[in-house]
Amino acid sequence: MLLKDKVAIITGCNSEIGMGWAAAIKCAEQGADVVVCDYRTDQLDQLTARIDALGHRAIWLRADISDQAQVERVVDKAIETFGHIDVLINNAGIASDNGPFLECSEEMLDRNIAVNFKGAWYFCQAVIPHMRKQGGGAIVNNASLNATRPVAGWAPYTTSKMALIGMSKSIAYEFGVDNIRSNCIAPGPIRTELGLGGSRRVAEELDIPFDEAVKLAEHANVLGRWGSPGEAADLMVYLASDMASFVTGSTIDVGGGFVAGL
Repeated sequence: MLLKDKVAIITGCNSEIGMGWAAAIKCAEQGADVVVCDYRTDQLDQLTARIDALGHRAIWLRADISDQAQVERVVDKAIETFGHIDVLINNAGIASDNGPFLECSEEMLDRNIAVNFKGAWYFCQAVIPHMRKQGGGAIVNNASLNATRPVAGWAPYTTSKMALIGMSKSIAYEFGVDNIRSNCIAPGPIRTELGLGGSRRVAEELDIPFDEAVKLAEHANVLGRWGSPGEAADLMVYLASDMASFVTGSTIDVGGGFVAGL
């Protein structure tokens, strides 16, 4: 088992078709106890029950990760319950507040920065002291192919995800001496609520049926299909594990060979 006897905190886990949900299951399958959190919580009982059925412990907590105090409470509860934190997966994110650059309001920018960037920043600041004390840990941040291959109409989202990559590299540089690794994944078309929401927006902008917009995403990568949340979660688990013990400061695409990047 890749994560035997480890404890993982994972954010953004309330959607059964989400990457956070898939990562929580896969971490447990690989031997980890899991702390899951989300702003919405209606499905978290179901998620923790599935982890319990795998023979591992799990707790869920409600948290608005744009609030530093709520983030710190999640980390404190994880330490209180399990005694240590070995893995942090900053998965939570939004992509709703976007539009043409000149039409983007300060509120739209602030919301993207608060959730996509500051939430991860707060978790890293809260978790790293515990990781230093115990001799190491792994941080995995969920960025986006939009961070490395921007497209029109997504400036607030892209900016927040670029900031996430910069933070991740800074942590890797500063805390490598403490055996703390920090990496990003950059998902492309993954069939999640957020990913399908992007296709709905494309459909509206181009005035085409939703099914056509979904197919456009399929044609934008060389594998010709959407990825599953589990395929993105597999990369998260790898980066969190000792299999990636010499990997830090990296951003790895999981986008099926997105055409714009080839």
